[in-house]
Order: sequence, then C-alpha cells, then structure tokens
Amino acid sequence: MISLFLLTTALLGLAALYALSLQSSHGAILHDLATMQGVDMAERVRANPSAVGDGSYLALSGEPSGTDCEQSHCSPEEMARFDFREWNRQNAILLPSGEGAVTNPTEAEYKITITWIDGNATQSYSSHFYPR
Repeated sequence: MISLFLLTTALLGLAALYALSLQSSHGAILHDLATMQGVDMAERVRANPSAVGDGSYLALSGEPSGTDCEQSHCSPEEMARFDFREWNRQNAILLPSGEGAVTNPTEAEYKITITWIDGNATQSYSSHFYPR
C-alpha cells in the first residue's frame, strides 16, 4: 500500500513537471517568434531609407490603410504603411494578441517593441537599431 502511494505521488509529480516544461517551451517559442518579427521589421525599415528620412515609420499605429504594395508601385510613405500593416498582421497570426510598434527614443536610434499574451501574463520583446 505504501509503495503504491509513493508510485502514485511520483507519477503525479512527473506529470506536473512535464506540464511545466511544455509551458516553458511554448513561451520560449513565442519569444523566438517575436525576435524574428523584430528583425523582420528592422530589415523593412532599413530597406526604405526615404521613409526613414521622412519619419514615416514613426507616425504609424493601429492598422493603417493604404495601397497593396505587392500589386502596385508605392511611394516610400505608402511602403512604410504597407510594411507596418503586414508586419502587424503577421504579429497577430504568430503571437497570441501580438502587436508591434516602432518608436525612436533617440534621434538616430529606432526601437521596435512587440507585445503578446502568454498565459495570464503580457510578454514583450524590444530591440534597438540604427536604420541608416
């Protein structure tokens, strides 16, 4: 009877440990996806230096409307809106309640911030880069 109790306790502990490891792995995967999304937006910004000079990437929030730049030619400002919209659509697909923003805390430096919900907590990833 005692050995059955010990075996049951050990198996329950093992099940709890397994659940915790799955939860931690899922959180690590979401953080990796946020990191890749941050790199994606940094590359989009660097590929459009005219919009960087105008500050077009900094004036965006929510889901801006605009031209589909995959189907037609776009100005640098339109491309910035398109990049931001498509990037945030991918954030929402890849991350639970994923949302991103681009700011510039200093004159030469840009900051990308991505937030998402992981379980009961809001997680975030931030990256600083120089667009030029």
